[in-house]
Amino acid sequence: MLLADRYSIDNLKEICESTLNSLIDEDSVLFLLGIADRYFATLLKSNCISFLSQHAYLTKSDIFKELPEALQVEVIDLVNWFGRAPEPWKDCTYKPRSSSRHSLKSPSAPHSRKSSPSFM
Repeated sequence: MLLADRYSIDNLKEICESTLNSLIDEDSVLFLLGIADRYFATLLKSNCISFLSQHAYLTKSDIFKELPEALQVEVIDLVNWFGRAPEPWKDCTYKPRSSSRHSLKSPSAPHSRKSSPSFM
């Protein structure tokens, strides 16, 4: 990843990122998150954060505290956001309004310009 980033070889960087994505687990996620953040590997970073949202206890480890502070704050905020209580409106079923009062359709009896008061 370092060499691919240094020499701007995007195809190699994508291959590295894809390979590293397949290695995400409890032992490697924080290390891979650091790599993803450093080399702007957005897919890898997103997958690491997603993994951490399901394994939030890993954010309490000593290795997590070695990550840059801005990254720690970002991860904690996202993990908290992922783990929040579901919104109450998600349980509501959608009920469409009746179309009789607020229809976007044109009126059923079209007005002709000849009979319109503005043209008389």
